[in-house]
Amino acid sequence: MDPHGQHQRLSRRSARKKSGHTPGPGYVFVPTLADVLHALTTLYDEEMRPFGRILRKRVGELARGGEAQIPDVDARIVHELCHASDLICVEQEEGGDWTALLPGVEATFIDVYSTSDPYPE
Repeated sequence: MDPHGQHQRLSRRSARKKSGHTPGPGYVFVPTLADVLHALTTLYDEEMRPFGRILRKRVGELARGGEAQIPDVDARIVHELCHASDLICVEQEEGGDWTALLPGVEATFIDVYSTSDPYPE
């Protein structure tokens, strides 16, 4: 545990690069299913469609704790955790991306590409 009570997990390759008490360049966060589910629920709360790349970034944001730098997150592990979990449904998207959805939870996501503006000036 670090001084803030946060668990820090490192991939094998980055464990050699870590020095001191705080993660630096090369730090790779290896998430658990609980980390992924927490990140996923925050994206649902913000009505953001949880594309794989966005979910990966959110996991890193939450893992950072009080540090300025967002750690790199092992995207392969995030994808594998989502596929292996009965709590998450993975859907393929165009262009090779994927979306992680929570079965039974209403998905009301904002369409960031929509030209409709519900808040005109």
